[in-house]
Amino acid sequence: FGKANQVAQFGPTTMLWRPEGTSTVKLKLDPQSPHVLVDVVGRTMPVVVGQDGTADIKVSTSPVYVLPQASYQELTAYLAKAKG
Repeated sequence: FGKANQVAQFGPTTMLWRPEGTSTVKLKLDPQSPHVLVDVVGRTMPVVVGQDGTADIKVSTSPVYVLPQASYQELTAYLAKAKG
């Protein structure tokens, strides 16, 4: 991930950030499973995963979360249900 990049893994979710500046990280993901990137304010965007199973993720001082789309949908459905 590079010296300045920070990474944490929570189940299927990978959290990436760096203390300063920006970089691009190659993240190994399942090319058969759609993934999303979620920023700290909840905006989502699809992650393009190449046939080799890598995705280029732009990393900055603002953490981003990469997780399978199904996991994101399950999490947001649970939160919506909890709010009632």
